[in-house]
Amino acid sequence: MRMLNVCFVSFVLFPSLSLGATLSDNFATGARPCIWALTKNQPLYSMVDSNGDVRFSKPAGGTLSFQSIQLTYIGLIQGNFDASIAFRNASINRSGSGTNQIQLNVQFGGQYYAVVRDDATGLGHNYHVYVDPPSAVLAVTPTTATSGILRIKRVGTTITAYFNNTVIHSANYNSGPVTGLWFSLQNNFTTDATAVTFDDFQLTADSIYSPPCFEDDFDSGVDPCAWDLVSNQPLYTMDDSNGDVRFAKPTGGTSSFQAISLDFLGTIQGDFDISVDFRNASINRVNGSPANQVQLNAQFGGQLFAIVRDDDVGFGDNYHVFVDPPVQWRGPVANTSTSGTLRIRRRGTTVTGYFNGVVIHSGSYNSADITRLWISLQNNGTTDATAVTFDNVSLSASVITPAVCPPGTIAGTVSGDCPDSTIALLGVLVDAYEVGSGDLAGSDTTGADGSYGIADLPIGDYVVTVVTPLGYTTPSPEVPVTVLPGGKVTADI
Repeated sequence: MRMLNVCFVSFVLFPSLSLGATLSDNFATGARPCIWALTKNQPLYSMVDSNGDVRFSKPAGGTLSFQSIQLTYIGLIQGNFDASIAFRNASINRSGSGTNQIQLNVQFGGQYYAVVRDDATGLGHNYHVYVDPPSAVLAVTPTTATSGILRIKRVGTTITAYFNNTVIHSANYNSGPVTGLWFSLQNNFTTDATAVTFDDFQLTADSIYSPPCFEDDFDSGVDPCAWDLVSNQPLYTMDDSNGDVRFAKPTGGTSSFQAISLDFLGTIQGDFDISVDFRNASINRVNGSPANQVQLNAQFGGQLFAIVRDDDVGFGDNYHVFVDPPVQWRGPVANTSTSGTLRIRRRGTTVTGYFNGVVIHSGSYNSADITRLWISLQNNGTTDATAVTFDNVSLSASVITPAVCPPGTIAGTVSGDCPDSTIALLGVLVDAYEVGSGDLAGSDTTGADGSYGIADLPIGDYVVTVVTPLGYTTPSPEVPVTVLPGGKVTADI
């Protein structure tokens, strides 16, 4: 598990001013959802971020409309700024009218400003600046380059655009807070196949505010201080030993609502953005109705909002948003994929559900604190065998307060084997060492009955050892134990 910007205290979004701040991202570990939000309005677009960069691509097809895929920085930027992104292996050749575009975009004080590399009707292959208002294409310069650097810089109210660090446009606009910063691949009224690789994002600014963030890749299994396992059907199982979480249920159970879930144990306030990947989903509906479901769920102010991939008696295989109240299914969109990303985002009172970066539904609800946040596998009125693997939870929010994780205790007795009986040993020193670091976590000395207790231990794995009394030998000098939240584990020696 990775936790970023979150400790066991309450954090507030944008808690401090960071002057002269810098953010660099070479995407070595992919496009992290705690930094970037993926959005697209055309399912044909795909993103691959597993090779130390970000590759956007789209095959031929789609609609003659504005189509795009983009990564948007989720933080807030104020004052002077300088943002750049490198691109390479661009394929944006236009076969008809319209334009195919690679862009770095920024929005501030009601002004939209972009530096663009495109192939456009009437302009051909070029780079230029686009501003709105007043919807103007400026400084058009012919080029056929398939790689380069797009850059936008603001000093005071002066905005300057660069292509490969050469100034192509500079003018006076405003110094308002940046409300959007993103890079994108766009098919503007074309159905062409397009692609580009982005890398080496750089941002400096007077102030960069990043929201608190929680990330969990389950590499070390499910952390009981972060998640609570909940199930109303004993047939469900969870396997978290392979760097992910696998929920499964064999055929059987009852024709009722059955579910297994992991509930986030912390509290969340204000704006939030939560996503989870799923794969190897097996939710075919055979025995009963209405549905087998894979879900990401959030409850706030009495409102349930869920993004769902299911096989439903009325809709078949699909994804949709479910809200209650009022009970509504928003979507649904036919889909048979067994993997994807579920995401819910709230800004103010507006809540949006995404499937693989595509908006499914957005509406006005409320801004109350989240009272429950969970991922689940559900058999809703079916007795089918179902399964799914979850991975890579990412949560950013105005305030994230992790649950307080109570410490645990290691206790037991130390005894000696004599020819005729086993006797308790008094005054033996017992130590507990953390596995991994090897640090001494606690010690105790046995009493007259041979008992000891080492309390206030953080959850984790330990090795218990004794200082062997004179005249004795210890057949097993180390006893491995695992301490759970608030638990007491026995280690007799």
